[in-house]
Amino acid sequence: MFKKAYRYDDSVVFYFDSQDCKYVAKGGSLAWRLNNPGLISSHNPFAREFSAIGSCDQYAIFPSPLIPRIVTYLQQPTFLTNSYKLNDEFNSCELDEE
Repeated sequence: MFKKAYRYDDSVVFYFDSQDCKYVAKGGSLAWRLNNPGLISSHNPFAREFSAIGSCDQYAIFPSPLIPRIVTYLQQPTFLTNSYKLNDEFNSCELDEE
């Protein structure tokens, strides 16, 4: 897994592993180069919480493309709304006593 990363120029991102070996992501889309399919902002609190290892302009760089997919899912209004609805429904249940 990569431990740090930074943007070299507009089409290149350098990744470094725990032994400081350098890997180059060149070309492709910005989202691919950053391992950030959702293009999550580096200023988003979830970015640091979920292991962002660098930034490129306003976007976070992640060690794996799987991490931002999880973050994007957790930030969806439907996920948050459904979680609260479940709690609200549970809290407002009334048991019929017969």
